Amino acid sequence: MTTKEDFQKLKLGLQLDTRGAIAQALRDVINLSQIAQLSLDNLHNFFRGADLALALGSAEGSQLLPVWASNKGELCKRFLQQEGALWKGALQAFECGEIPIGELHIRLIQSEENILGTLILRGGNEDMVDLVNFLAEELAQTATQLEEISEVQQLSRELAILNQIAKSLTSYLELDNILVATMQGIWELFQVEVASLILLDFDEEDVIIKIPMTGEPDQVSRFDAGEMGGIVGNCISQRAIALVEDVSQEPLFDLLLDSVEGFSTQSLLCVPLLVRDRAMGAISLINHIDGPFEKRDVDLLVTLAASVAVAVANARLVHEITAANIDLQDSRREIERSRSTLLTLFDNLDDELYIVDRNYNLIALNRSKAERVGEEPQKLVGKLCHVVLENQKKPCPECRAHETFEKRIKTHRTEKIRLSEGQTVEREIYTYPIVDAEGNVSQTILQLHDVTEQRRLETSLVQAEKLAALGQLAAGVAHELNNPITAVIANTQLLQRELDPSNVDMESVELIEQAGKRAQSVVRELLDFARQEAEEFRIVDVNHTIQQALSLVERQWQRVHVKLIRHLTTENLEVFGNADHLQGVWLNLLVNAYDALQGEPGNVIVRSKREGDFVVVNVEDDGVGIKADDVKRIFEPFFTTKAPGKGTGLGLATSFRIIEQHRGEIDVDSVPGSGALFTVRLPIANQ
Repeated sequence: MTTKEDFQKLKLGLQLDTRGAIAQALRDVINLSQIAQLSLDNLHNFFRGADLALALGSAEGSQLLPVWASNKGELCKRFLQQEGALWKGALQAFECGEIPIGELHIRLIQSEENILGTLILRGGNEDMVDLVNFLAEELAQTATQLEEISEVQQLSRELAILNQIAKSLTSYLELDNILVATMQGIWELFQVEVASLILLDFDEEDVIIKIPMTGEPDQVSRFDAGEMGGIVGNCISQRAIALVEDVSQEPLFDLLLDSVEGFSTQSLLCVPLLVRDRAMGAISLINHIDGPFEKRDVDLLVTLAASVAVAVANARLVHEITAANIDLQDSRREIERSRSTLLTLFDNLDDELYIVDRNYNLIALNRSKAERVGEEPQKLVGKLCHVVLENQKKPCPECRAHETFEKRIKTHRTEKIRLSEGQTVEREIYTYPIVDAEGNVSQTILQLHDVTEQRRLETSLVQAEKLAALGQLAAGVAHELNNPITAVIANTQLLQRELDPSNVDMESVELIEQAGKRAQSVVRELLDFARQEAEEFRIVDVNHTIQQALSLVERQWQRVHVKLIRHLTTENLEVFGNADHLQGVWLNLLVNAYDALQGEPGNVIVRSKREGDFVVVNVEDDGVGIKADDVKRIFEPFFTTKAPGKGTGLGLATSFRIIEQHRGEIDVDSVPGSGALFTVRLPIANQ
């Protein structure tokens, strides 16, 4: 018989074994059955001559299973086969919680809430009974500790998965990667067969995307939102949690959204993804492996769904912001291109443009305007326009910008200014309002358009039309008069031969001859003016024709103190034309310049130069000048400012026709009392 001391050692050893097993359970996956078997294996020698058996409830606690028997006797074998007296006693105690009376000593292994199993002893002594009781208590405590360990391990695993999900949701990866990682964590966390994410498409809200997580490769599906039915569809549309333990009893069940190919849906938990009470989709869990879904599962999924919804909403916001930013960048580039185009146009316009504010400060000006005052545009911005552009202390009195500011209207005026070179420039000045957001004119655009050339061309065109008409008339008149005048002169000459020189009528005949010759000279000039036949044109050196014309007047002018100043270029100035006619033009201009001095000492300046593809000849005097009204008519036939008998008024008209025949231009610029400047432009020979 075992001594009391030995018995205490057995108990101590049993406690150490169970404590050691519990410690091992913290490191390894060890359940109550393994610990019980380990303890009984160490004690079976103590139970010699008796039958000892252990039965434990299954994992779900619904049935009893044989675990261990002390020997290989028939009774123990039948116990392991779930037969015989030992098994019947254990089963009765487990199912009813009552210990049957008889030769069997049965001890329940019982926690606070459940019967975990039974220890059955047959034929043992008091010490064995005592030890069985002690072992049952130890195993009950061990079961409680193992359950706590299991809960701790489960909680630790859940926390690890939750931590991983949190990292995924807050990462900077693409949304697709975030959602896949999150659903993988949810699938592992809830121990379900399928975890699915159902989302409304970002760009097409009438499309549903379904992403199931089953442990197999993803099976992403897309559906028409009109097909959004079933438990999941109702969860999204009603924005309400759905928990169905048996879908076969649920009339809303729909295979499209409530199931996944290859899996038979039995139970389903679905939580909507809500952001500001707007459903963006849902998370559904299919078939909980460890039994029905519990309240903690619902609460945890609601929390996770809220985080997923925020991540999806943020991703959608980022997507929208990114798209908007792309559009903004495109708009910015388009604005920059437009700005560059406008600046290029602004700077390269021949018209002078500038913008002023209500205080007449320059806001912007183009290069044409800046070059007029010899400065870079940037240096003039911010300064008073009348100071830096017109060299005036106060706003220009004739400026109409104030009308634009006050009346919000476009204005127009024309002005003529005389340049330092002696030329007169005519320009049209426009003002345009720039209206701010409040409807007030905050700035004004001023446009200065040089119309000098346009006016000259208009005048030339009118003059050409007049000359053409007068030429035709003059030709007809000259031909009609020429024959009678010739007859008159011929008859006077015959009379002179027949009359005695002392005859009193001889003086009358001579007067008739002089008048006829003068009339014949006028007719000849008319014919020259109206000449329509083609002249012989060849390469002509313009400077040579000028020198020939100058040589005809130079000596005579020296005697009357008229200074002739030459500024003839040494460049090759060849044109395609008629040398005699060009010489006649220069001589006519020189004679007119001499007459403008009215017998007083003065200067006549002759210049020649090349400007681009043109030869430019200037004849300038410092005589009395030409009145403004006369300038408009200076090239008309028979118009003259000379005294009667001093000119026919055909010289400049003929010169205009000759220059026109040479495809050139002639113009005059004059201010009364300051002389006149005639300018002739002829295309160079290779043009």
